[in-house]
Amino acid sequence: MSNLNIGSQNIKIAYIHNMTYPSLEANALQAITMASAFSKIADTTFFMPRLKSSISALKQQYNISDSSLRIQPMYLDRLPSGLSAYYEQYVSLYLRFYPKWAGFQGKKILFVRAPKELLFWGLQRESQKWLRDWVFIFEAHDVAGLDPNKFQGVNPFELRDGIEGEYRQSLLRAMRNFDLVVCVTQALADDLSFWSNNTLRPQVIRHASFLPRISSLPQISSFGEKIVLGYIGTIDQYRGVNVILDAMRLLPKNYILRLVGRVRQERGVDPNWLTNYMDEPLLAGRVELINAVPIQKVAEEIDRCDLLLQPASHDMIDSRYASPLKSYDYMMRGKPIIAADVPGHHELFRNGENAFLYRVDPRHLADCITKLVNNPGQAEKIAQTGWKQSADYTYRRRAEKILSLV
Repeated sequence: MSNLNIGSQNIKIAYIHNMTYPSLEANALQAITMASAFSKIADTTFFMPRLKSSISALKQQYNISDSSLRIQPMYLDRLPSGLSAYYEQYVSLYLRFYPKWAGFQGKKILFVRAPKELLFWGLQRESQKWLRDWVFIFEAHDVAGLDPNKFQGVNPFELRDGIEGEYRQSLLRAMRNFDLVVCVTQALADDLSFWSNNTLRPQVIRHASFLPRISSLPQISSFGEKIVLGYIGTIDQYRGVNVILDAMRLLPKNYILRLVGRVRQERGVDPNWLTNYMDEPLLAGRVELINAVPIQKVAEEIDRCDLLLQPASHDMIDSRYASPLKSYDYMMRGKPIIAADVPGHHELFRNGENAFLYRVDPRHLADCITKLVNNPGQAEKIAQTGWKQSADYTYRRRAEKILSLV
């Protein structure tokens, strides 16, 4: 039962996400899992532009087959190509005129997380009177889609001239038209508040894990002869996976690295970078590459590892604003975590308590790994502290926290 004093008959949620499903993208998983969590508290419909499977198969794939979530694809693939770009307009007409929505007398909530939806719905609210009865929630994961590497801490909304300036002012206006802005890190919330002269007051509600939580405190008395390091997530240099591979060169041969996930091709990065690493004599046979596994298998992959790695790069988004889902997954499964020492990780991790922090440097990462392996008592403390902390990182609790702010 929900701790909130609301019932499913008093509230409807329209979660609008501009992504074709099924998708391997992490934000696709997070969005539909979040919508499913909302559906356990209130009548929730998840809107998407296109669906390439049946609804029942989709729920099975995302491990929400027992969910009461309503899934509403707009089937844009059935329209002429010129019309398929008007996803938001079609959803707007649906919400305005479909009797189930138009005639509903309770509280109606519109929830979005992508900059495109933010811009459309935020500006629509200025001219569409029917939207003024809705509660608007925007979940921000970055600076509304702007690249902070390009303005390096300078207020991006000070720019007013030219096409780019007009666009940024439109983004700020759209955000101000939302009733609630939710951030997953305090750094992002603070920056948005400061840059908007405190007209935005984002609330911080951290990520969650969809994985089952192990039933008891993890116990680590010693490590075996073979040490299995694990990284589960998107494999690219933006997330600092190359630093892990550089560190592997410095570790003894009994250290094995398991990379589980989708390899993402990055602009400006040699497409053969990962192959080149795996072909090196020092790494040959010591790096296992496993393609992205079904959601139901993620916990199993984590459990096969002795230590879990949460890397990062010096990219502004990755190091300052990101709060990777894998961190919460690692905690749920009671594993010792070694994480990059970057500002964004300081909000979740405390060095020596729920993680070992390493400078974004291969030598320091290798030293941290061997130090933790040689001190299983410290590894156990880290695993147990993270596991205790994970009790608060479920999607159900996250949904309750968000709705409690409405």
